[in-house]
Amino acid sequence: MRIKEYATEEILKKSKNQYVFIFGAGNNTKKFFEEFKSFKFENRIEAILDNKVKKDGTYEVNGKKIKLLNPDAILKYKNKKKLIIITPNDYKSILAQLQNYKDVNMTCCLFPKYFYKYERKLFAFFCKMPLSKTVLMMGGTDTCGNTIAFSEYLDKKKIKVVWLDKKPGNSRDGFSKSVITPSINYKGSNLNRIRYIYYRSCSKWLIFENSYIDKMREDQISVYLKHGEMSIKNVIGLIDLPKDLNYTFAASEFSKRYVSLYNSINNERVALSGMPRNDIFFNSKVDKKLAEKLNINKFDKTIIWMPTFRKTASGRNDSDNERYTGLPIIKTNDDIEMLNNALKNANVQLLIKPHKYSVDIDKTSISKSNYIRIIRDKDFDFNDLNVQKMLMLTDGMITDYSSVMFDYLLLNKPICFTVDDMDSYKLGFVDNYEELLAGDKIMDINQLIQFILNVSEGVDPFNYKRNELNKKLNKYGMDGKNSERICKYLGIE
Repeated sequence: MRIKEYATEEILKKSKNQYVFIFGAGNNTKKFFEEFKSFKFENRIEAILDNKVKKDGTYEVNGKKIKLLNPDAILKYKNKKKLIIITPNDYKSILAQLQNYKDVNMTCCLFPKYFYKYERKLFAFFCKMPLSKTVLMMGGTDTCGNTIAFSEYLDKKKIKVVWLDKKPGNSRDGFSKSVITPSINYKGSNLNRIRYIYYRSCSKWLIFENSYIDKMREDQISVYLKHGEMSIKNVIGLIDLPKDLNYTFAASEFSKRYVSLYNSINNERVALSGMPRNDIFFNSKVDKKLAEKLNINKFDKTIIWMPTFRKTASGRNDSDNERYTGLPIIKTNDDIEMLNNALKNANVQLLIKPHKYSVDIDKTSISKSNYIRIIRDKDFDFNDLNVQKMLMLTDGMITDYSSVMFDYLLLNKPICFTVDDMDSYKLGFVDNYEELLAGDKIMDINQLIQFILNVSEGVDPFNYKRNELNKKLNKYGMDGKNSERICKYLGIE
């Protein structure tokens, strides 16, 4: 068996005269199909292999269903020429596994770094040049991501930032002239592609939040800014980060060990600092424009409900409980009516901000109320509204197993936790999860309504516990200087 480094175009050519498999059904395989969408590999891949597959299934991508098989299925192709694309970053154990099949007709390659063969020479040329004091940054579409908040700080410091964006033409907080994309299928692609290769090769810092940016040379510094402070859900093995990642950050010694464990990052690579987006709590004034858009002044109090996802459109399921509305606690139309009446009587507004990956909640039965408003990512834009500024306008929070609770602790406002599916939810903090809850644990609609009434009346029995927990979890994130601290640590100047 041989291992090769192929460009994407080479893989495409080989798929015409041999069987092509992908090993791994995780995030990197999703990234593979997204990054090389124009090559339409969904029509070329024979099957996806994954050790977690016990029963044959399908993997759906771009409207096409691909066979999802246990790796042993490769034995049926033993006498046929085949190429295995290994997508996980921890590829060595997979390579050893494939070698055990002792198949001379099998060739393996890793996630391709190049679209075309000629790009090897171009990357090699640029990688010999000195690193520039440029930050290459990539974030998700979160309404207030850490990369976006960090880039705003860098912009004020006159640090050059270039965004890597998969959607051509996107603008990020005024960086529209400094956006590149790896895409080869849009107007001006030749010049864009050269710019892309240059910044991938010569940017000193590669900073990302969701999908990662691979280092092209050892002297680059790669930084994972994370989606949240630390995960409460069991995500071990679900986050696939580069093995040569330099740093990520944690806001306390307590959370550092979990950031290391859940992200499979060596402890010494986890530096101490809070998240850049939380600097907004300390350095921003109340957003009057946002308050007006959210009708804050029309109500005595406003409560934000931010549930994490149970099921996603991609098929991930973290809870076996079926949801009448897609929300915890709310089980019947009577529950909705009781909730609405309580909000009306107390003149309290309930803002519901579903997780971006959640299967849609039932808007027809919930959002008819004048006291309930559903906020979605499309209601925000990068230049105006963001979640952190919205949280500043609220008087209390309803959440569950979302890491947003750690952000909200910094505001020292009442929090309650819906835990009606705790027994079935895939939690990571099985033994000590409840010690992180500085608020009421809600099991039914009556308890939820009581929390709303307590917020309305200013009853706050968990104030002291929140303060103590905040000191424990956000020790290095309570001064509004997270971006400054990260810059100093990384030597960005």
